[in-house]
Amino acid sequence: MKIYIDGWFLAPPLRGIGNYIKNILLNLNDLDKKIKVEILIPSDNYKFEGCPDHISFKTLSSKNIFFWYNFIIPNFLNKKENSVIYFPSGTSPLFTKLKSKTFSTIHDVSYFQSPFVVPFSYKPRRLLGRIYLMLSFFYLVKNSSVIFTVSNFAKYDILKIVNFFHFRKPNIEVIYNTSTVDIKNIRFKKEKIILCVSGSSAQKNSKLFLKTFREKIVDNLENWTIYLVGLDSNYSEILSCGAKLVVKKYLPSKDLSILYQKAYLFLFPSFYESFGIPLIEALKSNCFVLASNRGATKEICRENAIYFSPVDSNDFSKKILKIVKLYPQKPLINFENFILQNSWKRNAKKILQIIFQNFYL
Repeated sequence: MKIYIDGWFLAPPLRGIGNYIKNILLNLNDLDKKIKVEILIPSDNYKFEGCPDHISFKTLSSKNIFFWYNFIIPNFLNKKENSVIYFPSGTSPLFTKLKSKTFSTIHDVSYFQSPFVVPFSYKPRRLLGRIYLMLSFFYLVKNSSVIFTVSNFAKYDILKIVNFFHFRKPNIEVIYNTSTVDIKNIRFKKEKIILCVSGSSAQKNSKLFLKTFREKIVDNLENWTIYLVGLDSNYSEILSCGAKLVVKKYLPSKDLSILYQKAYLFLFPSFYESFGIPLIEALKSNCFVLASNRGATKEICRENAIYFSPVDSNDFSKKILKIVKLYPQKPLINFENFILQNSWKRNAKKILQIIFQNFYL
């Protein structure tokens, strides 16, 4: 039995889905010797070190995502027998029925949500990407033996779309995301740092973050530093409240891990998330967490976070100031929460077991 894994989103520098794929691969340690895993990548620079010996990379040169999924992958797989293809990003071919048994992860269905729930960009490239993800959803629901997803919130949303279009109900398995942060290795003291790990899409709601700190918060936050990571540019400024704002496009995982450990307060203003790995990383790093009350945040954080409306900058600013005034008091975090105890090794093992069990059905 051979398992092929789509590696298009392993493009460096790794971000959300790329990190998800890499963490699964690095923890596929307990494979039966009869099972081989090959990662299909469009370029040699997608390779990374640390994978178990039974995992290899296969380069199928391509520079275009549409050709990758609709020509390169199908042409390669349809020459193979007794194989599995796993699409871990929710992106897939659109037209070709594959000979390989198909498994997939659908992380969320934000692309089906109305702009009143999830604001979206009208830039042509983003609109085309949104349409492609919708069509991939239809393909994967129809062709996947099992669909993995990352929360019960995400599963419920998938089933709402399935029921709306009167599709056959797919086999959906919830496997919660996790984090590489090790609670035992926290070694930095908390400083006057507020952290937000976000993105440039409207869904991430970075506009509320910036508006709140530039217009709503007038209290003295001198000596505080506010980091916003994940936007499209790098810059810094001194805000009217006295705090220093530092905006970063990207931080290497090692630097980001240190920042989590030093941060006193973590902010998560997203309109819609099916999970939110940064929430877990912040909680494991012993941060106060102030999170949007939409999406899966309450399922993930439970009693370990304070919640606010992502459309109300007044609510957001009041709760930020309330937490900041507690410094240096520590948050009360229930580390017995199952999601905080979860691991990528456990997730990788469960995904592999489910693929193996369903391969012969």
